[in-house]
Amino acid sequence: MTRPFPDELLSAFLDDELEPADREQVEQHLATSEADRLLVAELARLRSEVAALPSAKVSNDFTERVLAAALAEAEASGMAVGPLPVPDSALSEINKVEPNSSNGSAGTLLTEPGFTGILAADADTD
Repeated sequence: MTRPFPDELLSAFLDDELEPADREQVEQHLATSEADRLLVAELARLRSEVAALPSAKVSNDFTERVLAAALAEAEASGMAVGPLPVPDSALSEINKVEPNSSNGSAGTLLTEPGFTGILAADADTD
């Protein structure tokens, strides 16, 4: 089902990210749409409730432990776990990393637009 009014505009309205003309358009729409007024009010209430939640404290090794557990579960479930694809533009970054003394692999955390972070490692071929 297609909504007659874009959710993106409602979200940007809540985030106070609209230009004046778009803000006026949303305000005019909300004046005539009870359903979207209720939606915006509910989203604003939820935002406030989430903001009031206490911050979570995690240990420094939290990410490593979660990834290790996820990989172990994937392997136990028979899922193929192997090297991750690396964008060509990031290969030069990988080549800058010195081999890890413990296992001879090289790896780096890649940060590139469109990627949330990829750990890329060369596999041991010995």
